[in-house]
Amino acid sequence: MRDFIEYAGGEVTCFDNAEDALRDQGIQNADYFIVDYMLAGELNGIQFLNQLRQRMNKHIKAVLMTGDTSSSFIRHAVDCDWPVLHKPVNAGKLVAMLHIS
Repeated sequence: MRDFIEYAGGEVTCFDNAEDALRDQGIQNADYFIVDYMLAGELNGIQFLNQLRQRMNKHIKAVLMTGDTSSSFIRHAVDCDWPVLHKPVNAGKLVAMLHIS
């Protein structure tokens, strides 16, 4: 996915976990956020996006990706304000989601 985005002219920054991303000062300059639901660290993808939105105090463009189809995820996804793509993610569908989110 990273290679596809970079090949299309995008700049990609990856983080090992949500906490590292939230500590990064440059994160507020990102145009889009592509976030996996299952993250290393304490936060899941929805929690990360909610904290990021609160910190930035504005709407953020994001897509949540997951391979999780459990009832637990579905309960959490009800409160998700971003489109959800299930893995394996089609790169064209991802790009389309970024344009409408």
